[in-house]
Amino acid sequence: CADLFSPSFIVDSSSTGYMNVSLVYAYDETPVTMGHFQLESLLLTYQNGSMWTTSYAPGLLSMQTYDTITTNSSDLHGIGVVDMNGSELDMYWEELTCYIDGPLFDTIQVGQNATGITYWAEYYYWTSHGYRYYTGTLTLNDTTYLYETPGIRAYTVASAAGDDEWGVFTIRSAQVTACNWESQTTTTTTTTTTTTTTTTTTQNPWELYIAVAGIGMGGVALVLVVVVARRLRHATREGAPESLDTALDYLDKIASEQAEEPDDNT
Repeated sequence: CADLFSPSFIVDSSSTGYMNVSLVYAYDETPVTMGHFQLESLLLTYQNGSMWTTSYAPGLLSMQTYDTITTNSSDLHGIGVVDMNGSELDMYWEELTCYIDGPLFDTIQVGQNATGITYWAEYYYWTSHGYRYYTGTLTLNDTTYLYETPGIRAYTVASAAGDDEWGVFTIRSAQVTACNWESQTTTTTTTTTTTTTTTTTTQNPWELYIAVAGIGMGGVALVLVVVVARRLRHATREGAPESLDTALDYLDKIASEQAEEPDDNT
């Protein structure tokens, strides 16, 4: 094997990958033009000069290393062994992993613009072949970043144009971000002040004495005697001209009024 290569060793997972082989005789390096050869399990077809070719379309994300050519029949010279001479080829049927970041603020007011949304794509097998970032055109599902009505809007990479150097357009996975537009609301706070009025009522001391004693008119005289006597003693100490006879006359009046009332139990 003088050479093993592909016009594009990275292709989309839905595309066909082509592998080319140059076969020459080791003795004089003249082209091999006849025979039945396979690259791994793929049948090689003669093209011209020393070139043979084959193709493969797995239809899914995959990677394959080709490093063996076999033959199940000898050519005209009876040679049935192919020395690979160290040649090998890694083929990648690629897909994209899409990322998205932002917005700067995930909740904004209606009429404001959702800023800071960035997005990109990486090849799935980039750690193997070394090509990481997709250089083609990516399109989001929504390119409106300002809304006048409330609601949550989601953004994600919806498609890839396949205009990169490898022609890859199949998206394997895509992140999603969102922005929430809210309507502005005004909150009114009402404070209620309650005024409490306290009314103080001064009770007649004579009524209080009677109520506390809990007695009828028959016992009022006794209560009054005690009260009047205390007041007279106090008045005497204060030097007031209080008359005992006047108080006793008041008690006699109460007693006579009670005597005039008929007794219902008689």
